[in-house]
Amino acid sequence: MNVRSSARIRAVVLIVVAALTGACGSSLSGAPKAGEIDIRQLNIGSYSVEPVTLPSPSQEWGRYREADRMADAVATVIDVDPTLEFQEAGVVDDPESAANVLSFIPGVPVIKPVLEKYGMIIGFYANGLNQEFVRGMNLDGAQFLMIMVNRFPSEDAARQAAVEIDATDFNVSKDNVAVPIGKHPDAKAHWRPGNASIAATLARRQFVVSLQAVYPTPNLDALAKQVSDALDAEVPLIDAFAPTPTDKIATLPLDPDHLVVRALNISSDHAMKPGDVQQFGPRGALHFTWNGHYKDRLLQQYGVDRLVLGTASSIYRVRDDRAATEIFPTWIKAFADSNKAEEIEAKTGVPNARCFERKDAAVAEVPQLRFTCFFTYRDFVARVFSGDKGDAQERAAAQYALLANTN
Repeated sequence: MNVRSSARIRAVVLIVVAALTGACGSSLSGAPKAGEIDIRQLNIGSYSVEPVTLPSPSQEWGRYREADRMADAVATVIDVDPTLEFQEAGVVDDPESAANVLSFIPGVPVIKPVLEKYGMIIGFYANGLNQEFVRGMNLDGAQFLMIMVNRFPSEDAARQAAVEIDATDFNVSKDNVAVPIGKHPDAKAHWRPGNASIAATLARRQFVVSLQAVYPTPNLDALAKQVSDALDAEVPLIDAFAPTPTDKIATLPLDPDHLVVRALNISSDHAMKPGDVQQFGPRGALHFTWNGHYKDRLLQQYGVDRLVLGTASSIYRVRDDRAATEIFPTWIKAFADSNKAEEIEAKTGVPNARCFERKDAAVAEVPQLRFTCFFTYRDFVARVFSGDKGDAQERAAAQYALLANTN
């Protein structure tokens, strides 16, 4: 993680965007359950509403499952600094992607060789900013914090990796100076005097915590405090986390909560690849909150315990049916506010569905995010998205039918 006075950050699209081609066609069968619509009447287009058949557990699938689990052990940035209400989070699945995120500039993965050398398995990061993210933005004058946790095969590998990560980054500039973090003497940190950012690294168990903090002014005390506060929040989470033994990662179940198969699959062959669908626990889900409303802790208030992120949908499971009904208007209002979205007619056939057209800058870069539809089903709050309005409406119908089909 190279500390620069003109540090730049790339905006990350949180949900993997898939091709817009429809999945295998499927007819709807079965009678409606009491109090529910007859899903056979829904216009699902060419989408399949049969649960996808999952492959057998493997090392590659297991790595992603471990990252999903690790998200619960990564501090939410808002708990470190309440002003950082614009946030991003996600899995880093190899040394290059982890190094690129930490360096802020894709294509300059300074610490990639170190992560490769010590066998990085998988990682998860969360960051927060005190203003809206814009691709390629300059962080001068901003306040920013990134927390990344990378998993290694052993505690010894993590310790050695942490030392070399810090040394590699330190040596990027001859002006870098070591910075002690009083409450965390094992942490390695450095900054360049007169620079408004700091980098820090800490090995803890089989994990390496990497931090980047930026402050509006070159204030070393404030930067060091940000690092210390982040470690205060992060270390207890790592200590409480039960990592999967390295030799058991390949055996991790792909769908322990029977939720992955309930996410709409839009691939043309109805297949699922590792990373296509992510599944997060209560804290992991909190990382995926609408910008500007991160501080509101809406999901916490309504008892979220699972989040499934697919290639064209996201499904939040909350405390109960009543909680889903109660959070729904607040959740979609927060979405509209965060994404400069305007409500459009929801021709989905799905009860209580609400659809929107986004007007924010992200749509220009990722057109597939333009149209979004929301609905509730029992204790779920679901969202689908597409670059085409009619397609988004068909996806909403298909996602609803799939939830009903897989009770």
